[in-house]
Amino acid sequence: MGRPQSSSLTELAKQQFYEPNTDRSANPIIREQWLAAGELDRSPRGWKSVGPSFMGLGYHPSAPLPRVDRATTLGMHMVDKGLGWEHHNIEYVPFPRGYKDWGIEVLKHHNFHLMGQEDRADFIYGAIYCSLGDYSASPALLRALLETWNSHTNTFLFPCGERTITLLDLHKMAGLPVDGDFYEEYVPPRWELEPSLLLYPNFLLDLLNTWDELAVGDEVKFSTWCDHFYNKEKSPISFSTVREERMFVAAFIALWLCCFVVVGSGPHIRRGVLVMAAWMALGRQFSLAPPALCSLYYSLRLISMHPIGPAYTNRAWPVHFVIGWMGLYLRKVFGNMGKRAHLPVYKHKYSAERPSMTNTMCRTPDHFSPEGAHDFFHKRTNIAWHPYEFTNLKGIRQLERTFIISIRRGMLPWRRGGSKHDLCIAEPYHPDRVAQQFRFDQVIPFLPLPSLYTMDDVGIAYAYWEHLLRPAQDEEYTIPDSSRSGRFSVAWTEWWVTFIKPFASVWPALRSGNASGRVSYAERKEKYAQHNSHLSTRKICQRDFLVVREVAVECHEQRIAYVTATTEKRKNALMRILRVYLDHKAPQIQMPPLVQPALQPSHNSQQDQAAGSSSTCPLLIDNPSAQERMADNQVNMGCNSGAKRHSSQVTLTQEDETPAAKRKLECADEAVTTDFATDFVPPVNATTSGVEHLATSSAVGYLDLDDFEDDAAAYCIAARDGTCPPSLPFTQPFVDIAGFDGGYVPFPSDIGQAIPSVDGLNDDLVTSFINDFEQPSTVPSSNTGTLVAAATPGMEAIDAIFLDAVDKAVEEALKGLDTMSLRDPARCQQLEDLSNKLPVSISGVLRVKEMLVQLVTLSRHLQLAQGEFERNTKQKELEVSQIMQERENQAAICMHAAQEIKTVNERRLEKEQLVASLAAQLEEATRALNGLKQEEERLGNICTNQADEEKKLNDALSTAKKSLDEAASALQDKLKNLTHDAEGLLINLKNWRSVPN
Repeated sequence: MGRPQSSSLTELAKQQFYEPNTDRSANPIIREQWLAAGELDRSPRGWKSVGPSFMGLGYHPSAPLPRVDRATTLGMHMVDKGLGWEHHNIEYVPFPRGYKDWGIEVLKHHNFHLMGQEDRADFIYGAIYCSLGDYSASPALLRALLETWNSHTNTFLFPCGERTITLLDLHKMAGLPVDGDFYEEYVPPRWELEPSLLLYPNFLLDLLNTWDELAVGDEVKFSTWCDHFYNKEKSPISFSTVREERMFVAAFIALWLCCFVVVGSGPHIRRGVLVMAAWMALGRQFSLAPPALCSLYYSLRLISMHPIGPAYTNRAWPVHFVIGWMGLYLRKVFGNMGKRAHLPVYKHKYSAERPSMTNTMCRTPDHFSPEGAHDFFHKRTNIAWHPYEFTNLKGIRQLERTFIISIRRGMLPWRRGGSKHDLCIAEPYHPDRVAQQFRFDQVIPFLPLPSLYTMDDVGIAYAYWEHLLRPAQDEEYTIPDSSRSGRFSVAWTEWWVTFIKPFASVWPALRSGNASGRVSYAERKEKYAQHNSHLSTRKICQRDFLVVREVAVECHEQRIAYVTATTEKRKNALMRILRVYLDHKAPQIQMPPLVQPALQPSHNSQQDQAAGSSSTCPLLIDNPSAQERMADNQVNMGCNSGAKRHSSQVTLTQEDETPAAKRKLECADEAVTTDFATDFVPPVNATTSGVEHLATSSAVGYLDLDDFEDDAAAYCIAARDGTCPPSLPFTQPFVDIAGFDGGYVPFPSDIGQAIPSVDGLNDDLVTSFINDFEQPSTVPSSNTGTLVAAATPGMEAIDAIFLDAVDKAVEEALKGLDTMSLRDPARCQQLEDLSNKLPVSISGVLRVKEMLVQLVTLSRHLQLAQGEFERNTKQKELEVSQIMQERENQAAICMHAAQEIKTVNERRLEKEQLVASLAAQLEEATRALNGLKQEEERLGNICTNQADEEKKLNDALSTAKKSLDEAASALQDKLKNLTHDAEGLLINLKNWRSVPN
């Protein structure tokens, strides 16, 4: 059973119909606009307005208002859910044993196609060098930084504003290219890997088969891959074919992509990476920074949103990019540079432009306590706002494109198709939230774009790539000067204080370090044990259609036609790469000794630019030794010969090789630049002594003569012993002189064909040519040892031939020439070049040369006059433009002032109405207050009267009580007396008889 396969994004784009959104709201640009300056402070309000309005550079159009969004960070998630940093260790990517040595081997001896072809621009040489270093950071400082991460906006939230790792940062600090072809990981169908189709490099199939052989459980570990391709090899490493060498480099690039650039899915070689690695080994440039940043954002999302804790996943992620960013933006967080064991010297021709991570690698991090780490990020001066200059970006097309793409708001796609799944991860990219990192002015940003993690609509990644790498617009082509520093708008400061408030409220709780969460770690694990992944795939919904949109059904055919045309352009360019590679990888073919057949074209014509990307396939490389090794394997096969390709005899070693002679090929419909100041001439039929040489006009070329030096006098020479002497650049056919026993003999097969073209005329070459004809050539005879003279044509024929050639050249140079075109420097240079190439040894040509010199002089005078006129005109236009601009500025200022006056008047009227309303309310309140006072006085009098009456009643009650007490006392006494009398009477009654009368 075969491995799973997947279609390329271009094929998916013909089935899933999405396209970039062209609305202005989806494509904000940098534009000048009037802004009110604001500043954050420590007042209760948190901000203040400073100075008058200024003309700023900010994103346009403005974000819609009002805004109710609030910050949500990892720190807030930890405090809210009771999480902590239990069992946290920095999850560095586990580089396998032998990786550094393998990378050093590639950089030293196989660095073809790794360096950029444009001045001060690199491809991946610097990025590979950055992967060879060790990176470490203070755990407390890294944890404090991660707690500020907002996974909805993909930015760090500091008290002074937002910061993030941008595409430009990845280019400047890690050397990753931002522009290029779409990066996608997929496994093409088996039939597409057939080398004769020229769809993929022919060693890609070998890479895929090797992956299948090494796979255990559909996974190939880093260590297994490195052991197979490098650790088992004996030093010095050599290859019998160029194909083996390219496969060796492609295998390393695959490992480098998985463990340093686009990190994910564990320490394994992703099968879909092999396609990208194979192409990169041949020099195809891909946009690597967007998928690399997407993998970093995605890793930070996994860390920030895990329900058990930020350290639970224990998943290797590209933390080296975060450490590199810390070394670039944070001040005084690293100590001295440690020893760079076994690292080579950075040998790029533009070493001054090397990535900044080369300065961060192998540095010892400073120690931070949890409190010190949090306090560090609360001090504005500890964060560098502008760590590098932008002036060095100007004038370099690749670097300018890098800046333009880096300031675009959009989605970062990472299509990851391999042996198990085919999915698309897309993370939002918000440079509008960190405008000051680009030296622009910060205004209120747009609402964040939603992230996407889908297995159903992977084709949307094609539209995301198109939107991100779209051609630059004139109005967004703004690279700020180094003297410029961005400012805050007052609207942004007011919005920011409200936005950051929820996060600011948990700062005290985070300062202690949160080593243990409020909820126990065991309880969290038990509660969420069934959740293997807290981020699941989903289908595309309406909220995803912000920077892209669905294609209407009636436009599907048109979309398919556009994608097909774009694909064909890119395919043609890639086929040229493969043809050149196949030509270069084949061995040298031995040519027949007497007759040189015509050569095959090299297919080295200029390539079409792939649609949707400004990059071209870098066929030209800057490494001379690599060029020489490639030239040594050039195919030389005759169009009409039956020669077959022999097995390779080339062995590439680590040692420097002697530069080989350059092979130059040309065919009728392709122009090839030569090393000589001459053009090829049509071949001729030459017959001498029954031996005929026929060179067709469809393809001609030079012999490969490494062992001879150029000799202008030895032309059209053939030898009896089968060796061929050097030829003039403009003489092609070689004929055999039958019956001649000598060595070499000059014998022009057709003198008319031996004349150089106009572009090839020069005094030395022509004089040497004429002198050779004026003096009879002599050669030694093999029998007698005497010199034998060879017949040569007369000078009259040569003069006539030169005059005809000069006449044609002058006619061609004067075509379309008039007084206006004579002012063109290019035409003047053309006339001057023609004049310099005309020989002075022919009398008829001298007069033409003098007239051309006069014409060139007149042209230069016209150019000077025209230049003076244009300078004066430009100066006046500049002055007028400055005056007009100043007037427009003044008008804008006046208009702005008038608008402010109008606003102030409106506010004054509003306040006056408010004052009048408040005055009426105050009058009514005064009347009510007076009434309440009167009522209070009345009630007070009533209370007083009641108090007096109550006092009287109390006195009466007291008197009555006293009288009652007295009466009760008297009654008690009287009752006591009566009781006593009653008791005495009762006693008397009982004893009445005994009582005497």
